[in-house]
Amino acid sequence: MNPIYKALIASAAVCMALYLLISEFLGGTDKLQESLNVKSLAHTRVEESQAKPVKKPVLVAESPVIENEAPERKEDVERIDAATVLPVSDEADVAVKAEVTEEAADAVAEEGAEQAGSDEAAEEEDASDDEDAADADDEQNEMNSGEARLKEVLGIDEPEPPVRAVDVSYHSPENCEAGAVVLAPVAVQYRFESPYITGGGLRELEVLMTEYRRCDGGEFRFAHNPLGSQDATPQLKQRRLDELKYFFLQHRVPKTALTFPDDS
Repeated sequence: MNPIYKALIASAAVCMALYLLISEFLGGTDKLQESLNVKSLAHTRVEESQAKPVKKPVLVAESPVIENEAPERKEDVERIDAATVLPVSDEADVAVKAEVTEEAADAVAEEGAEQAGSDEAAEEEDASDDEDAADADDEQNEMNSGEARLKEVLGIDEPEPPVRAVDVSYHSPENCEAGAVVLAPVAVQYRFESPYITGGGLRELEVLMTEYRRCDGGEFRFAHNPLGSQDATPQLKQRRLDELKYFFLQHRVPKTALTFPDDS
C-alpha cells in the first residue's frame, strides 16, 4: 500500500479520536455547570428562609402604680431642681455677663484704636496736602520771579491791565416785554491808555445788542466810569466814546438811540 495513503488514514483516525475526546469533555463541563447552578439556587433559598424572622407575640406586663410613691418622687425631683439647678444657673448668668462685658470692652478698645488710626492717617494726609500746596506756591513764585527777571534783562515791559472806562446801559421800549434775564449796565473794558475796546468788552456789548434786536429798538445810554480816570485825558475819553459810537453804528443802531454824557 502507498505510504501516503497510510499517512492520510492515520491522520484521519487521530482527528476522529480528538473529536470524540473534545465532545466528551464538553458534555461533562455542561453537566458540572448545571449541577453548580442547582446547588447555588438551593443555597440561596436556604439563606432566604433563614433570613426571614418569625414574629412571635410579645406580652408586656403592666407594672402596678402605687398612688403614694408617684407624688413623693415628683417632690424629690422638685427639691433637687430648687436646691441645685437654680444656684448653678445664677453662676452661669454671672459668667455669661462677665464674658459679654469683656467682649464689649474689647470691641470698644478695638474701635478706639481704629478711630485713632484713622485720625492719624487723616492728619498725615492733611499735612501732606499742605506741604504739596506750599511746594506748588513756592514753584509758582520762583517761576514768576524768574519770568520777571528775564523780562527785566530783555527790557520787556509788562502791559498794564485793562480799564473799565465807560458804562453802557440799555433801556428797552415800552412795548417790549421784559426778558427772562434783566441786563445790568456794562462797564466796557478798554486797553490801558488806549481807545480800543478789549475782546471781553466787545462780547459784553454783543449781549446788549441781542436784547436790542429782540425788542426791535430801545436806547443806549453812556456814562464815564470813575475807574477810567486813572489813565484818561479829556482827549482819550472822547476817543473812547467815539469808539463806542462806531461800534453801534456798525450794528445798525441809529444815532438817535445813543445818549452820550453832557461833557462829551
